[in-house]
Amino acid sequence: MDVDFIGKASVCSFISQTGLNQFVIQKVGAAKNSTPLFTFTDNKTTGKAVEEFSKFANAINPTQPYEMFLFNNIDELNEEEGATSYEKRKKSKMVRFTFQLKEDKAQADITDPKALFAGLVNEFKQEQSNNALLAEIRELKAKIDNIEEEEEEEEEANPTILGGFTLRDVDGILARLAAYGIIKPPVQQQAAPTLAGEQATQSELDIKKANIEKAINILYQYDPQLDTDLLKLASIAEKQRPIFDMVITQLRNM
Repeated sequence: MDVDFIGKASVCSFISQTGLNQFVIQKVGAAKNSTPLFTFTDNKTTGKAVEEFSKFANAINPTQPYEMFLFNNIDELNEEEGATSYEKRKKSKMVRFTFQLKEDKAQADITDPKALFAGLVNEFKQEQSNNALLAEIRELKAKIDNIEEEEEEEEEANPTILGGFTLRDVDGILARLAAYGIIKPPVQQQAAPTLAGEQATQSELDIKKANIEKAINILYQYDPQLDTDLLKLASIAEKQRPIFDMVITQLRNM
């Protein structure tokens, strides 16, 4: 519940500011005909009113909300109407306010039950939504991993070489060309005999180097991806030497 003042010091300060010297205190929500909790009317100074309130404050529940009627020169009290009769006086000044000596933290932390329930429901929905999103992400990641694995298996089964053709495609093309007599059938290449310790002369190395550079320059004009295609061909030479030898043989027989 909201009150006008919290704490004994704030109430005492307010009494001093009003200059009034008599008061009646009751619990907030008390019945009209109930007896006041504390009455102080035999007084003519504000200082004495502050002193009496301080004594009273030391003996009451600090977290209970109270209502105070503060005035001067009270009229005769109607016993049947009780404290509310002070509101009907026609003479003298009166101030009415509520106060609490100490805030009830436990009570302050309690919110509207409907709002609290709505907040819990929203948190639950948000958690469920996050869990559903995580499940979808995991499922999507699993699908992507499966697709990548299938693509890797397919690439391993049918590795590509120049121009995006697979080795199976190249083998089929060479077989058809040989069948129509366009090229000679593949002949197993035999390594050329060399003498032990034989080494190419510097001039021969220079010629080979020049031929390689010339070939690369010409091929690059027709194959902008020549670098990656040559790397693929080199990979075939390392990992699938029989197929590489067959391709080289066909090229040499053309």
